[in-house]
Amino acid sequence: MSEPDDRTHEELAPVPEDTAETPDTTEREPDEPEARAEPQEPDDPDEESTAPAKELPPEVRALCRSAIEAMLFSSPEPVSTRRLAEPLSGLGIDARGVRRIVRDLVKEYAAARRGFAIEEVAGGFRMATHPEYADYVGQLLGGGGGGRLSQAALETLAVVAYKQPVTRADIEAIRGVQAGPLLRSLLHKGLVRITGRAELIGRPLLYGTTRAFLKHFGLKSLNELPKVEELPKP
Repeated sequence: MSEPDDRTHEELAPVPEDTAETPDTTEREPDEPEARAEPQEPDDPDEESTAPAKELPPEVRALCRSAIEAMLFSSPEPVSTRRLAEPLSGLGIDARGVRRIVRDLVKEYAAARRGFAIEEVAGGFRMATHPEYADYVGQLLGGGGGGRLSQAALETLAVVAYKQPVTRADIEAIRGVQAGPLLRSLLHKGLVRITGRAELIGRPLLYGTTRAFLKHFGLKSLNELPKVEELPKP
């Protein structure tokens, strides 16, 4: 992978066309795809509705409740209330009713101190082990370190998250070290994506976070990132 052209503006000054060719300083990532829209879950039309959810007969609600639990348990990805409602449409429940049941389940699990919980992340809901019992799960799975990020990767990811869209040069300026290998690793893990090119000399690539980033850190959206001033001082 070619490195970004770091020559000065004077060195890049245009020369007469009859004496030299204009150098091609465009940054390239031969192993990575160009920017493309990341698939997103459609917005839930009932998310902001103030209309009350339809009341269901107790036996129907109990069936929906169990079905929702089963779907959340079996899905490897967060599922929106709209998608959860689709298989249950014949029972007369909509997305508002699904959300109401999910919220009741969240409260029930918390009150019973269950070893698992329902989290709202990346535009949907998922079932996950309770953070309080992470050490036990990690020991059972042999430490669970395979998916952990190094401190350097976390620092690079933090810069991307808070500064996006951001160029590699900007990341390196903030961290003071080369970011190329770490960015390739984060791209491979799906936590970072190429969002476009900056309108700068060399047209450097721009990087941003992905939906997988939100899932990895249990965030509903980037708005849930802590404020910079709230972060602990190094």
